[in-house]
Amino acid sequence: MRRSIRSARRTVRAVVALVLLVAILGGVPAALVRFVGWPLPRMTPSWGDLTHALNGASISDAVLIKSLACVTWALWAFLVACFAVETRAWMRGREARHIPIAGVVQPIMRELVVSAALLIGSLRPSGVTTIATYPAVSVTSVSSPASVATATTAAPSEATPPPPTCVVAPRDSLWKLAEVHLGDGLRWREIWDLNRDKSFPDGRRFREPSLINPGWTLTLPTDARVVPSDVASPSTALPPVAMHEVPPPAGPPTEPPSVSTSEPMPPPPTSAPVRTNGRPPATAAASQEDDPDHRAVPLLAGSALVAAALIACLSRLRRRQLRLRAPGHMPRLPGPDAARAEVHLRRAAVAAPFDRLDSALRVLAHSLGRRKAGACPSISAVSVGPDAIEILLTDAVDAPTGPFDVEANGRAWTLPASLPDGDLRPIANTQAGPSPALVTVGTIDERSVLIDLEAAPRTLVGGDPLDAESLLWTIALDLITSNRADDVNVVLVGHPPAGFDALSRARVFEHLADVMDEIEREAAALTEFLRARRRPTTFDARIDDPGDILTPIVVLIADGQPDLDRLLKAAHTYRGLAVVVAGDADGEFDRELCVEDDTLVLKPVGLRLTPAHLPPEMLQASGELLRVAADVEAGELLDLRTSSEPRGALTVGPHEVLLEFDPHGQPIVPAGHVMVKVLGPVEIEGGQQPIDRRRSVELVTYLAMHPEGVDDGRLRTALWPEGAPTQAAFNETVSKARRMLGLDPQGNHHLRNVDKRRYRVGPFVFTDAALLEESIEGERWGDALRLVRGMPFDATTGGYEWAYEEGQAHRLVVLIEEAGSRVNYPANAKRVSTSALS
Repeated sequence: MRRSIRSARRTVRAVVALVLLVAILGGVPAALVRFVGWPLPRMTPSWGDLTHALNGASISDAVLIKSLACVTWALWAFLVACFAVETRAWMRGREARHIPIAGVVQPIMRELVVSAALLIGSLRPSGVTTIATYPAVSVTSVSSPASVATATTAAPSEATPPPPTCVVAPRDSLWKLAEVHLGDGLRWREIWDLNRDKSFPDGRRFREPSLINPGWTLTLPTDARVVPSDVASPSTALPPVAMHEVPPPAGPPTEPPSVSTSEPMPPPPTSAPVRTNGRPPATAAASQEDDPDHRAVPLLAGSALVAAALIACLSRLRRRQLRLRAPGHMPRLPGPDAARAEVHLRRAAVAAPFDRLDSALRVLAHSLGRRKAGACPSISAVSVGPDAIEILLTDAVDAPTGPFDVEANGRAWTLPASLPDGDLRPIANTQAGPSPALVTVGTIDERSVLIDLEAAPRTLVGGDPLDAESLLWTIALDLITSNRADDVNVVLVGHPPAGFDALSRARVFEHLADVMDEIEREAAALTEFLRARRRPTTFDARIDDPGDILTPIVVLIADGQPDLDRLLKAAHTYRGLAVVVAGDADGEFDRELCVEDDTLVLKPVGLRLTPAHLPPEMLQASGELLRVAADVEAGELLDLRTSSEPRGALTVGPHEVLLEFDPHGQPIVPAGHVMVKVLGPVEIEGGQQPIDRRRSVELVTYLAMHPEGVDDGRLRTALWPEGAPTQAAFNETVSKARRMLGLDPQGNHHLRNVDKRRYRVGPFVFTDAALLEESIEGERWGDALRLVRGMPFDATTGGYEWAYEEGQAHRLVVLIEEAGSRVNYPANAKRVSTSALS
């Protein structure tokens, strides 16, 4: 229903744009011809005629009308030129050249062309990448230099080929494009350097490497492979099989020979369809609009700070679960849908400057506390981007700038990204959080925008009802989990996602009347305290006395309530009380967040943002994650996969070679063996040479954690959860891992060749996780714990989603905790948490 409404709105906009274009391009000249006719003289006037016309008492109506018609024809020709330039650019998928003196006319024409293209998109030629004349070289890990040179020199020497380009597909990233077109994701910086600060037809500028938009045409290095659009974009759905296509062979897959051709190799069928949220699609041609991952990933891009707050909160709750866990039991684990949602949240939270924002606010409070005179202004808005954190105050202030660059008479405070976090933390640790009600509402130019709910205490979230409610509960989730608040009293009225009240910060009430009296009493007490201290706002009080926590009350209401007028009046009267209402509500509000589709307008300033709301299914999953992580009841029994005989020593490999440790406590990998470390940052020791490709490292790790082997479909799904890889990318990943690991003592590859459609590692490859689990009943738990270097799969900034989705990471945390308790205490002793997880 929601998708159909949005589709109807887009169609209406497209129809309006098309009507305007027809009116401009056809209606204007038709009207001029019909009502004015030919505007110029049909014969050249004499000098006497001109003198007589100019010396007359007045200009005739005919001359005036003809003159205005000439001006109109000139303006129409100018609009046609803008239309032609923008249409040509749209057809080619490139940025339109700038027309001199076009001003705001050309961007308006661009919007009309792009909107109308929704109805006539079929006229756009397929395969927008105009690089057919550039030779494509299919490079594999064992390709001979001679073959590459032969293919490269196949281009005509007398013509310089244009630089190769590619069109960004949904859920593409620079890493993925580098893997597909350059054969190595580590080369993503080359694409970034070629396209940095480039402007695109949609009006956006490429300013952040982690955020690229579908439809952008990016320039590639000269040695890039040309891949057709259906191959270069793994996230797109596979086309239906045509009647003339050759069916796939029935035999086991074989790795293609090392050849270089001028045509890219199409991907062969895989043994499993592309997974969408854990379920196979109904058909191979399923639309991306039906793919939950397709919808979730772009929406989470603007909610990175919210995602980072939730992940940090979950980590704290799970550490508490471990401390209170019953011996021999697992903590409660979330369901599969919530586990999948956590993967997306972790992916979005990777680059979010979550802790840095908290430090910046506290350092700002330190500086404002040393202002020369007057009341302290409040925070109007905060902008968080990759280059800097910008804080805008409501009024000018004269205070020490500290590490900030200050402009606008002390209103604009900017913390550059070049300043190390370590320089901020000593000062930040001495300050209270000045704005516990600061929340993320949207993004602009890939920068997160936050507002302080206390500064303008009555906020209306209007627009589309579903979008408004999603934004409301996203704000609630941000308040509940934020580290910017030392404490906050969150009151949720209505029916928020289940689990939001799992933390002590939040309480849920079905009716506002059930809690209205309490809200007024607490707000009145806080206001009286501020009056006695002669502090105009809670922000001012927190700045001048960091040791006294002033907990604000934030009330979020999802639907109309009888006592809403009373609540809005209280928010206007008392301090430390903020109200956020979603829906069509009557009353006096200080600001409005009007959200409609992918646009949020912040009124009354009129700032247009991309809303940072999580989709409803992600909000429901977040509630489940919080509820399960806060539950300290015993979960399932810890299913230990141990051998029948207790293990007395740590041995590895088929010959049970004793694992020794160096003087620093680090394991010494026996010659010919490979150790995959996951109890901390992922590392691979042993083998012929280090693996320098992240995806190949993850492939070896996944197979080592699944020693029974997996088929190619499952392997592709685990390592490429965002979409099936090209056959070339998959083969290069496997081949590089096999070549780097080398041979075992028996003369076989550590990464075995495909056997009965299964990939596996040999017996000389082992993991520290397996050693930890196999020693559960032995006497070498102490040695096994020496393998622990931190949290499992720590510092993995990309990939390894399967470790969380399969529950591997959670299980290893419990094993470490179980090991610590068995080493230090007898079975019937009181449990304590091992220091390995602190």
